[in-house]
Amino acid sequence: MSHFFVEKQPQDQDNQITIEGPEANHIINARRAQIGEEIKLFDKSAHCYHGKIISIAKKKVCVEIVSRYVNESTFPIKLNLAQALVKSKKWDMILQTSMELGLQTLTPMMSERVAAGINTAGRRERWSKVILAAAKQSERPYLLDIKEMQTFSDILQDSSPTLVAHTDPQIPSMHTVLKSLENVDKLTVIIGPEGGFSNSEIQQAQQHGAKLFSLGKQILRAETATAAIIANIHFYFS
Repeated sequence: MSHFFVEKQPQDQDNQITIEGPEANHIINARRAQIGEEIKLFDKSAHCYHGKIISIAKKKVCVEIVSRYVNESTFPIKLNLAQALVKSKKWDMILQTSMELGLQTLTPMMSERVAAGINTAGRRERWSKVILAAAKQSERPYLLDIKEMQTFSDILQDSSPTLVAHTDPQIPSMHTVLKSLENVDKLTVIIGPEGGFSNSEIQQAQQHGAKLFSLGKQILRAETATAAIIANIHFYFS
């Protein structure tokens, strides 16, 4: 059953939802849905609806609500992933896999080794499209929240326990560091750019009490490291 996003949550007394804009266009022209077809809808607050299409206009689809429910399948811990900016295609992959794996909060981060010319200017509309497509693909009942960009130093001011991914295979593994945490309900994890973190940034992180962890002897691409870290944290706290 196809899965679509609705901008506005219907009131309890409403028995119909009108879909317009890009989602209506997708239903009409890409999905080529028919009257009587059943679809699933969700909004940003984990409210979900099972409905049936009752009318299709040129730019509008009307759906009768058959049932409602709240999908509480959220990430098992409040995780803020602070990800250093990378090139556009790699960043799209990070957003896609983060959304599919259930991450709820991601903070774009500027650090010393972020490649020159990379920034967030004019990219948020593109990010929203990537996130929405990934949420629909994985049937997540919410959208990944992208915070305003911060610096590495800004992120270290967070009061929650903070972990920093490091390429040194001699430091403790991620699993070992996670086991050392006690009674944790929220966590900040910082992932660097393609060139990793500078020595001064690593020293700064340690001075702020952040814990360094390694993903092993292999050097992973930023987008691969992000997926591995999210999946491991989800598995550990589930």
